[in-house]
Amino acid sequence: CLLRYDIKDVFNSFQKTLYHRRPIIASLIGLAIIVGFSYGYKGIFMACHYPINDNGNQTNVINMCRSWPALAFFYVVMFGPLLEELTYRLGLFTILRKRNRILAYVVTILIFTLLHFDFTTKNWVNELINLPLYIVPAFVLTALYENEGIASSTYTHLLNNLISFIIVLAVR
Repeated sequence: CLLRYDIKDVFNSFQKTLYHRRPIIASLIGLAIIVGFSYGYKGIFMACHYPINDNGNQTNVINMCRSWPALAFFYVVMFGPLLEELTYRLGLFTILRKRNRILAYVVTILIFTLLHFDFTTKNWVNELINLPLYIVPAFVLTALYENEGIASSTYTHLLNNLISFIIVLAVR
């Protein structure tokens, strides 16, 4: 019964965005925050003459996009963000939010971030420097989900990955 309600809720949330501007505007604002932070953060390091290298996750995504663009589009732009939003925001955050809002944010953001972390790397410093590039988007997506619904966080995540996908293919 709970699962059926959640699935119905997801479809209603997406349907709601067809008739209201607020979730779409919230998605675009969230996207602007994520992209702005990413470029600002990297810009600070560049200004200090310490460019940030891509972490292991990003390197794997770039290699996939360049080797198999059609497959990468489906996986990186469509399937990945949708699955992550359903898993982390709709699933994990919703369950934990019933117990403790702060705990829900911390655990959701931490798990999302750590799943994008390369634990096999020998360059731990680079991985750690890249963590905010996942923490901030995780926070923005979670806040969007909590305040505007699953559609807003999903649209933002999809658009962010689409922009990254386009940039990767354009900058060969």
